[in-house]
Order: sequence, then C-alpha cells, then structure tokens
Amino acid sequence: MIDFDLHAPTTIEFGVGLDTEDDPLFVLLPADEDVAEALIDMVRTTVQQLEEESEPRPYEPSEK
Repeated sequence: MIDFDLHAPTTIEFGVGLDTEDDPLFVLLPADEDVAEALIDMVRTTVQQLEEESEPRPYEPSEK
C-alpha cells in the first residue's frame, strides 16, 4: 500500500497527460484548497471501501 497520511497531506498535485504526435506530455499542477480537499475525500473513500469489501467494485468513471 502507498505510504500516504490521509490526516495531514503536505502536497497535493494533479497530473495531466496528453498524447502528442512527437512525445507524450505529462504535467503536475498544484491543486487549490478545494480541489485538494476533494481529492483527499476520494482517497479516504477508496481506502474505506477497500477495507470493507472483500472484492473491489468495478470502476465507474462517473463516480466522484
């Protein structure tokens, strides 16, 4: 499991990738407070579900 402190993260970044004809481009963008809070909430929910369920549910792109 990834060593991630859900209670006191120090840096939250959002990765954006783009396939181009020449080379793939990947950029890390700092997240503002609202985005960081939403990302932390998603990680907490994911960890909770993994701990509670014996078999993971299929990924749904429409989920938060």
